[in-house]
Amino acid sequence: MFLVFRQFYTKYRELIMYALFGVLTTIVNFAVYYPLYNFFSLPAFLCNVVAWLAADVFAFVVNKIFVFCSRDWSVKILLLEGSKFAACRIGSGLLETILLFLMADVF
Repeated sequence: MFLVFRQFYTKYRELIMYALFGVLTTIVNFAVYYPLYNFFSLPAFLCNVVAWLAADVFAFVVNKIFVFCSRDWSVKILLLEGSKFAACRIGSGLLETILLFLMADVF
């Protein structure tokens, strides 16, 4: 049984780690958003932007280290990897923020 699990993990390690850290990134997002919105009474739009930024920084670091096993922290590599990551995330972050603003603050 352990051998089957090990083979499965070895074959799908990157996908498993990406999913795991995706869940943790969502938890970071909620952990930042919830107190800003509920205890500090900031607008949902602002809370979402701050939570999104915190979650994306977390996601970049853990994906770099644990998913993609990139250990190079030189400025050149950080700019290259960071710009690729940011390009993929900005679109989804904008869409999320616009929808939240419309659903929570407008409607």
